[in-house]
Amino acid sequence: MLDSYGSEAMAYPGALSIKGELVGRTVFLTGASGFVGSVLLEQLLRLCQPRKVYVLMRGRRTQTAAERLDKILASRLFHQIRDDPQLLAKVQCVEGSLEGKSVAISDSDRATLVNSVHAIFHCGELPI
Repeated sequence: MLDSYGSEAMAYPGALSIKGELVGRTVFLTGASGFVGSVLLEQLLRLCQPRKVYVLMRGRRTQTAAERLDKILASRLFHQIRDDPQLLAKVQCVEGSLEGKSVAISDSDRATLVNSVHAIFHCGELPI
C-alpha cells in the first residue's frame, strides 16, 4: 500500500512518518538561508502542514533578519506556496545567530521556543 506521495512507509503498521509527526506541530529551523535549510523549509510548509515554523535568521548590514527571510520566501524555490497566505503566515522570523556557545536570541524568543517547539531542524553552520 502506497501513501499519497508514492511511499511504501505507510504500508507498514507502526511505521514512522515525518509528515505524520509534524502535522499541526511547531518547528524551529536554523540555516534557512542555505541550500538544505531553504529546501527543508519549503518541504515542511508544502508537505507537512505544521502549525508554525520559527526560522532563526541573522540580520546583515544592509538587511534585517525579516527582510532576508522575506527574500528567501520570494525566491523561485517557493513558487508553489508563495501565493498561499495561510502557509506563509506559518513562518515567523526569530532574529539571532549561532555565533558563540549557544543560540543568540532574545529572552522572550527563547521562552516562546522553549514553550512551543516540538521539533528542531538544525541546518545552520556552526562557527569554528
